[in-house]
Formats: sequence, structure tokens, C-alpha cells
Amino acid sequence: MIDLFQIRPGDRLVLVGGVTGCAVENFGDGQWVSFRADDADPEAEPELVHSQDITAHEAGPG
Repeated sequence: MIDLFQIRPGDRLVLVGGVTGCAVENFGDGQWVSFRADDADPEAEPELVHSQDITAHEAGPG
């Protein structure tokens, strides 16, 4: 189980289905983070991702 309270902006995430990207914002509610996929348009709005959709977490730099 992923502890969403440990996710910080810039951390790497893997979602169900193998989509990879970075956390943009953690709302601190233990359920939702804002996420930008690696293949997303950099100008596009980040998407909301629920905790159940996150399969892996790796701390970002810093």
C-alpha cells in the first residue's frame, strides 16, 4: 500500500496500467494527488489520481 502522505511534488509515480509520471501536488487528504504523465502535453492541466490507482512511488530529487 502506498502512503499518500509521503508523496511530494516531483516524486515519480506508476499507475495501474503502467502509466508513469510525476506528482504535481498532494492535497494532503490521503486519497488524491495531482499527476502529470510523462507523455502528457506539458501545457495540459495535471489530472487527479486516486490512491487506489497508484501502484508504485519513488521519491524525487531533493
